[in-house]
Amino acid sequence: MKFVWLSVSSIKTGTRRIVRPDELSFVTIIIIIIIIIIIITIIIIIIIIIIIMCKICGQFQEIVDHLVSGCPELAKTEYIERHSKAAAYLHWTICKHYNIKVQDKHYEHEPATVTENQPATILWDMPIQTDKEIFLHLKKGNKLQK
Repeated sequence: MKFVWLSVSSIKTGTRRIVRPDELSFVTIIIIIIIIIIIITIIIIIIIIIIIMCKICGQFQEIVDHLVSGCPELAKTEYIERHSKAAAYLHWTICKHYNIKVQDKHYEHEPATVTENQPATILWDMPIQTDKEIFLHLKKGNKLQK
């Protein structure tokens, strides 16, 4: 193996030649090996850091907790979509409870902003401004069942 960077210059002839391995001292060889090991270690550490960092935001380690609830990039879209799907399932279940016509499969259900029939009015994704506590009011003497 030739080490181009290990070369000697001759002052007399003005030439440069590569040092032969048998010309190197034991200490020089150990130093070269240590430098190579350090460079390889740094490269491995950089690769590990790249592998474990979140591929989406690049700021935090890509672990389950981060992906499920901590990634700032996912919070903008995916977490809201997941929340909306869970809320849509609840909307579908409540509509079925009050015998409001819905799709057979919950994942095909598209909640309307206002859904109502005689006993219930169900609101979907509507801001409600209030400074008082909100209670469930049932029409015509319907009782809330556990």
